[in-house]
Amino acid sequence: RLADLDEAEVEINEAIPLLVQRDYPKTWTDIQPLLKEKLITGKCLLLLNALDEVPKANRSRLAEKINRFLENSPCQVICTSRIVGYGGAFIKGAKEVEIVPLSQPQIEQFIEIWFKYAASDRHQNSAQGLIEELLQKPQLRGLAKNPRLLYLLCSLYQEKELTLPARRCQIYQKTVDYLLNKWNVHQGSQSDETRQAKIQLLETLAYQFTCQGKDIFSDDELKHQIGEYLQRDRPNSNLNHYTPEELLAELSGENGILHKLTKESHRYVFIHRMTQDYLTACYLKRAIQNNSTQGIALAKDHFWDYDWHQPLSLLAGLMDDPIPLLDAIYREKDDIFSTLLLLAGRAIAECEEQPHPLIREIIDRIYELWHTYP
Repeated sequence: RLADLDEAEVEINEAIPLLVQRDYPKTWTDIQPLLKEKLITGKCLLLLNALDEVPKANRSRLAEKINRFLENSPCQVICTSRIVGYGGAFIKGAKEVEIVPLSQPQIEQFIEIWFKYAASDRHQNSAQGLIEELLQKPQLRGLAKNPRLLYLLCSLYQEKELTLPARRCQIYQKTVDYLLNKWNVHQGSQSDETRQAKIQLLETLAYQFTCQGKDIFSDDELKHQIGEYLQRDRPNSNLNHYTPEELLAELSGENGILHKLTKESHRYVFIHRMTQDYLTACYLKRAIQNNSTQGIALAKDHFWDYDWHQPLSLLAGLMDDPIPLLDAIYREKDDIFSTLLLLAGRAIAECEEQPHPLIREIIDRIYELWHTYP
C-alpha cells in the first residue's frame, strides 16, 4: 500500500524489502535475494494501492521518492486510487486510465457468483430476486455499479432477504445497521444503551473528522477525540467506564466500523467512505432534533463544500420533515452554476415523495435549468 511507503523513512528500494519482511517473516530469508535482484534489474511489477489513503500533504514527497526509484530501476508500476481522492498525475510519464463502473451483465454475473458461493441453500433464489429488484429500481443501479457497494447489497439481501428500499439513504441505513449488528454480535452481550452510546460516538467522530476534511486519522487523533467526547458526555454516558484506548480497540476490532489502513499502521479509516458520510448525516439529524435552528445552522456551514453534498443529501432523506433543510438550501443566495439548486435537487431525491409547494418549485427550477442548458 502506498500508505506504507509514505510512512517508511527510507527510499523505495529499501522500503519494499522491509515491508515484505514485515508481512512475510517466515519466507523472507528465502525470497530476500530474489526480490532485491528483481528490483535492481527491473523484473518486478509493483502494484501500489490506495493513493487516496495517503494524506494530501505527503503526496508530493511520496511522488518524489517513487520517481527517484524509477529513475534508477526499469520496474513497471501500477498505482491505484479512488477517484474521490485523486489529484492528477502522480508518476512521471504515467498513463492515466479509469476503471469504468460495472455494466449490467457484470452486475448480474457478480450477483450470481456471490450467491452461488457465499449463500446457503435457503438463499438459492436470492440472486435472481436481487437482480430483479435492481432492474425495477434504476435509482439504485448507481450503487450496484460499485463493486464494494454491490458486495454490501448482496450481503444485506442474503442476510435478511429484505426488499430493497428505493432510496439511497435507506440502503445506506440498512447497510450500516447490518455492519453494526455484525460488530455487535462479535462484541458479545451488551445493553442496547451501551450499543447506542457507541453508535453516537461513531457519529460524533464521523462529523468531527468530516468537518476537518479528513477520511484518514491517526490513533492519536482518534484517542484525543474519544477522550474529549467522554469528558464532555461523561455525566450522561453509558461509556464512562471505558478509556479512549479501550473504545478505539473495540471500534476497530473484528467487524469494527473503523479499520486500520494496514496491520502495522497507526492510521484508520471508516470501513467505507459511505459509512462516514452516513454517520455524519446521523449526527446532524440528532443535532436538528435537539435544536432545529442550531442544527440547520450546522448544516448550513457546509452548503458550499462539495465534499459535504453527500452527507447533506443523506440528511434530508433521514429527516422526518426535510422542508426546513430544503428551505435553508434553496433560500441561500446561489452562484452562476446553480450549485445550491442542484444540491437541493439531490436532497429531494433522497426524500419520500410529498406534495409540498417548495419541493415542486425546486423541481420546476431544475427542469428549467436542464431545459435551457446549452
